[in-house]
Amino acid sequence: MADITIVAATYNRPAMLEVELHSILASAGMVPETVRILVVDDCSDTRDAEKVIQRLGVDYLRLPENRGVAGALAAGFEQVDSPYYSFWGDDDYMMPRYFQLHLAKIREGFDVVAGSYWKANADLKLGRDILLPVATFDDLKRGKVTVNDGALVRRESLGDITFRPERERAMMMTFWQAMAAKGAKFGVVEEPTWLYRRHAGQLSERKPSPHDMELRQAAIAEYA
Repeated sequence: MADITIVAATYNRPAMLEVELHSILASAGMVPETVRILVVDDCSDTRDAEKVIQRLGVDYLRLPENRGVAGALAAGFEQVDSPYYSFWGDDDYMMPRYFQLHLAKIREGFDVVAGSYWKANADLKLGRDILLPVATFDDLKRGKVTVNDGALVRRESLGDITFRPERERAMMMTFWQAMAAKGAKFGVVEEPTWLYRRHAGQLSERKPSPHDMELRQAAIAEYA
């Protein structure tokens, strides 16, 4: 059994996925802990992602139908049996000290450790760095997102909390609020540990639809 599992959801972006996987492998090589990388292919139009996986030798799960990023991450989590895990998309980039810094922080007693980050363009050119504040229940109840999907999470701290992919783009907000409501201890690494890669096809760069806003408001209302 691995010490840490990285679940990376991918869909039709094999080139970006390969860059990200190389960055994760490089960071994993700097710590003694064993790191399992599980790529969940959300039924991409081609088998190119599978070719990337074969070259790099990481684990691969291809879904038989497209479930959206929330569904893909939830499916990947069902395969997690390690003490720690983290969710990733296929377009970001892990800094070399990610595992060193996040493991050191979580061993201080935190359940969830988010990472500050650099904003970068599609070519990974650095813009400005973003220092995250520590997430609080009050902020999350107001809809202020102060913890990212790339956070390292202590799996045993979840208890009976489950992921709710029917919340779609609001799945992680629902999850963080549920964690905060049960008293999970949130921490943050101040040194940027990943690159937030901004590009035209990025989900988080799109304006939320009315449906997205309804899901977001439902997530906030559940714990308000």
